[in-house]
Amino acid sequence: MKEVLIFSLLICFFSVRSQTTQEFFESGVLKYKAGDFLKAESDFTNSIIADAGFVQAYRYRGMSKMQQHNYSGALDDFDMMVKLDSSQALGYYNRASALYYIKNENEALKDVSKSIELKSDFAEAYVLRAKLYNDAQNFKEAANDLNKAINLGPQSAEAYYNRAFARYNLKDFEGAIVDIDNAIAIDNTNAEFYFIRGTAKAELRYFSDAIRDFSSAIEHNSKEPKYFYYRGIIKNEVKDIEGSLNDFNEAINIDPDNYSYYKRRAIAKMYLRNFPGATEDLNIAVTLAPDVADNYFSRAMIYSELKQFEDAISDFDKAIQIDSSAYYYFYNRGLAKYNINDIEGAGEDFGLTIQLAPKYAKAYEYKGLCEIRLGKLDEACGHFKKAETLGDKEAVVQSKKYCLSQ
Repeated sequence: MKEVLIFSLLICFFSVRSQTTQEFFESGVLKYKAGDFLKAESDFTNSIIADAGFVQAYRYRGMSKMQQHNYSGALDDFDMMVKLDSSQALGYYNRASALYYIKNENEALKDVSKSIELKSDFAEAYVLRAKLYNDAQNFKEAANDLNKAINLGPQSAEAYYNRAFARYNLKDFEGAIVDIDNAIAIDNTNAEFYFIRGTAKAELRYFSDAIRDFSSAIEHNSKEPKYFYYRGIIKNEVKDIEGSLNDFNEAINIDPDNYSYYKRRAIAKMYLRNFPGATEDLNIAVTLAPDVADNYFSRAMIYSELKQFEDAISDFDKAIQIDSSAYYYFYNRGLAKYNINDIEGAGEDFGLTIQLAPKYAKAYEYKGLCEIRLGKLDEACGHFKKAETLGDKEAVVQSKKYCLSQ
């Protein structure tokens, strides 16, 4: 009789324990769906305390932590999912998601690939793997995965957006636009969708449409400086210089530490012949990013415009020290040296320009002009002739002036 009583008590105990575990779990799911992630996490924890092998409780607790940006904590829970049941694609997928957010891309790629191996029709997993491929600039693989995700359905704005990103980077701008059109049809509130469509249209030189898309991005998120920045660039292209200045001002107000914004504003000011203002902006750009060659080059171009050639040469020197592969750095330094009668130095720079850009006609013409000044007529005429064959009409004038007897 005593043994029967103990057995009955054990049955009662396990029944209550099981029921409590499920109640905590179901309560947590309701709170999760209502957006109360902290309390949901607490319920899932109680569920796990009652049953340490409850796989779905770990999953939902991990997802609750993800919503609170506790990615490391979520990773621990998804690890337990995989340990308790390594046959579930969801475990690897969820763990890959946490790894993605903590920037462990290599391990994330392994896990999401495993989830696809276990479940070949897992559309969300293809999207996540495509995002990892996009981040790694493996755009072809990203596009392939997103083709599969979109074919599997249901239609996902995220899938279309990420395929548009891949297509954009593969120079398929029209394809990117089509994908973003589909993404916007599903979700017309995401500012980033309008932004990437605007950049694709700008690449195709649909400038008015691009400006409209950047404006739509700003309407949906006026705190993102790059939307103003890119709209400013396109306004500059269509000669709306005042409009571009206003946009660069807005970008700088939001993010005053981005050197690109000052450099672009300087270019706009140069169009308005506001050279002091442009120089001031480039001084800031140089201070913010002293290792960016183009900042020195841009400031050197202003000095050249102001006929401050010594200052220009100093900045060209700094640009070349950082990046010696840009032919136009040497060419413009050569022009500055030519203007202060450093003919040998100028000739050397035009020669280096020719080495880097053998089809750049003006370098041959100016190399020839330097050789005229140095008394090297034969060499000069050879360079004028080469410039002519590359389409430099002014070289024809130089040939007629100096080379008729050749």
